[in-house]
Amino acid sequence: MTLLATSAADGAFVIAASCAACGECANVCPEPAAIVSGDVYRIDPDACIRCGACVEVCMTSSIYAARPLAGNT
Repeated sequence: MTLLATSAADGAFVIAASCAACGECANVCPEPAAIVSGDVYRIDPDACIRCGACVEVCMTSSIYAARPLAGNT
């Protein structure tokens, strides 16, 4: 799996190359963490609050935690 963007090692999310660039992650994100540049999406680890809303709406299951989130091990 090729990653388009990686994020901090503290449980922030990453978006894989299988991303369809539909924009749903940016639509549901309560913070400005889902960033688009052309047709490439990435998660800003500094803005991400690790709510997982983007994971829930991703139709290609391309968004996942870089490392297990606290309480989800």
